[in-house]
This record gives sequence, structure tokens and C-alpha cells, in this order.
Amino acid sequence: MRRFRQEKWQNLGLAFSRTREDLLRVDLRDRAEVEKVLVDFRPTVVVHAAAERRPDEVERNPEAALALNVTATETLAELCSKHGIFLIYMSSDYVFDGRNPPYFPNSPTNPPNTYGQNKKDGETAVLKHAGTVVLRVPMLYGPVEQLGETSVTTVFSLVLNSDKQSKVRLLCEWKRVTTLEVLIC
Repeated sequence: MRRFRQEKWQNLGLAFSRTREDLLRVDLRDRAEVEKVLVDFRPTVVVHAAAERRPDEVERNPEAALALNVTATETLAELCSKHGIFLIYMSSDYVFDGRNPPYFPNSPTNPPNTYGQNKKDGETAVLKHAGTVVLRVPMLYGPVEQLGETSVTTVFSLVLNSDKQSKVRLLCEWKRVTTLEVLIC
């Protein structure tokens, strides 16, 4: 959002449990509320990055995770298609079990846990509708309120609070995709 605003792009950020003054509180599980925002704001593109992404929480409360990660995602895809809005769905590499990399868009999925299955089901729901795309990312990053919120900050917390040595190997390469340069790790 910050970058969009720097570029003078009109945008609207939504949140539910982590609202701030620059985020509109919207429950994505409420179809009428979501449609009202889409009709009132009339976006050209929606980036759908909301999810219950903590695998332990997904396992503890699978119904709530399913409602947000799959049902609300399907509703959003349907409403975006209905209103001619392009939808970018942020998925996860958790749709793969990690046994046969590298992965490509048509690689067979095999989620290792309920969170991965939710993201796979979200992908399926999104791709049933016109004007949608799935973007699988290995991890999202940004401001956090607690170290346990993301896989990166969780690892940092473990390293910070441990006297054990650990080695992490990142495999990275630069690829040019049309006019964009992308670092793939």
C-alpha cells in the first residue's frame, strides 16, 4: 500500500483483526460487506492476501480457517468476476510437500498440512472464475506485531533464543521476466 501511494495509485487497504487508521475494517466472511466495498470503491484490481496462515492455528480451529481461507476466497473471486475486477490471489508454496522441487505452475500439488490444503482449495476456487490469477509465494514479509507471526520471524526468534548452531542455505538466482527482474530463492 505504501508503494502504491508513493506512485499516486488510488488504493484501499482492508483488515479485520489488525485495523489501523489507514485500513478499513471488513469481514471477508460477510458477502454483503465485501460486495458493498467493491461497489463503493470500484477497484480495477484486488490483491487478496488475507488468510489464517499460522499452521498451528489452522489445525486448532479448522472450521474458522476454512471459512476465511477457502469460503471467503471463493466469494471474493465470484464477486470480483461479477464486477469485472481482476483478482490476484496470494497462495503459498505450502501447496507442495517439498519432496520434488523445483516447482512450476503445472506441478502436481500435495499439501503437507491443513493450511496447505486450504491454500490449494483457495486456488481451485479462485481459478473457477474469469479474471483471476494465483501467485504462489514462499513467504510474505512486512511489519509484524510479534516474532511468531511469520516463518521468517519465527526462525529469527528460535536463533535469537538458542545457543545451538544452525545452518540455512538459500538458493537464489536472478531471472528476467519480460521487463521485470525477479530474485527467486
